[in-house]
Amino acid sequence: VRACIVLGLFQLAEIVLAAPPLGPASLRARIAFLRGQLAEARWQTAKALVEYRSALTIAPAAGPVHQDFARVAMVLLETETGYSAMQNYVRLTRGERRLRGEQCKPSQTHISQILDEYRLDAGLVGTLRRLMERPAAQRLPPLRLMVLDVPDSTPVASALLQTLREIGGYQARPVPGSAILPRHIVQFWAQGAPPPDIAAMMQSWRALNPGYRHVVFDDRSARAWLASQGRPEISLAFASARSFAQRADLLRLAVLARQGGFYADADDRCVGPLDGVVGAGCGFLAYQEDYMTLGNNILGCVPGHPVLAWALTEAVRAINEGSGETLWLSTGPGLITRSFAQYFARSAAGCEVLVGMTILDRPALSPVVAMHCEARYKATSAHWLRDLARGPRSRDATPQEINMMSPV
Repeated sequence: VRACIVLGLFQLAEIVLAAPPLGPASLRARIAFLRGQLAEARWQTAKALVEYRSALTIAPAAGPVHQDFARVAMVLLETETGYSAMQNYVRLTRGERRLRGEQCKPSQTHISQILDEYRLDAGLVGTLRRLMERPAAQRLPPLRLMVLDVPDSTPVASALLQTLREIGGYQARPVPGSAILPRHIVQFWAQGAPPPDIAAMMQSWRALNPGYRHVVFDDRSARAWLASQGRPEISLAFASARSFAQRADLLRLAVLARQGGFYADADDRCVGPLDGVVGAGCGFLAYQEDYMTLGNNILGCVPGHPVLAWALTEAVRAINEGSGETLWLSTGPGLITRSFAQYFARSAAGCEVLVGMTILDRPALSPVVAMHCEARYKATSAHWLRDLARGPRSRDATPQEINMMSPV
């Protein structure tokens, strides 16, 4: 069922789940969890929450399910419900978190930190939650005004992207004769030569896209390239970034805003040619995550695209002004989502502005990219989620530490 969901074979997954085998409570809880996963993949968020709640009613000690429940509650703007679920998740996974050297606090988890940001403005989120109860077509105009009024709000931007998904706004396809994405791929591995597992994933992009120029930056070459662009504020931000992960965030924005092309994270394996998802006239490519946000691990655009240009300006400002936001919010998917929402809200063309933009879901991207693959470095603080879980005193792992780790 999980494989069917990843590949977009939703009807087959539904058939399997319609007649599950008899078994103990743990199996019944697993079936409910999978139904929640299928509902999420179909963008049926409210139904997913019901299924996850059913799974937890049967098996309340299923720690990971609490995390999925929390994420869906956050998408539905039920922030206190989500935060309570994350407290349960941390409590139930305390032992394994300690074994990994991670802090056992909800505040040191990715979802909780996003929820904290949502909870800071409870009034706005409450207004937004009531707005999201309306039919999708009715909520689009007020959401555009809200995006313009509070451009720094990630929940408002995410709600706009969710609404565009519901009304079929992403069905607009690129048209022949318009902009074409440059045929080059950029990646980043900070500390010199990538370890063997990462090198193999990077090689997959070269092997399956022979007509593309492939460039891998490290920390030194990235600094040199940025210095050559005559934008000292970007070089300063890169030098001031809190971690290699944040430098990767900044570099992809700078390169794509300047020369366009594609960026792929080091833990993403190419499994099919990029031409399989890039239509004629495509000027911007991204995919929508299950947070309703746009992921930044796979991005493509033409040079100077407004979404990336605005995101770059905001990322540089956030770093140079010492923003206390998490990487995900300040330079990652949260930022890309706010930038996309601004681009849409400022246009008078409505959904027509999306022509030339390709916004995929995960199953649509799966024939080309296997995302977030296992890798040794993810067991070290070189991975941003591990760094987050270890707290403010952690540091980036050295190449020696990464190569000594077993695959996770």
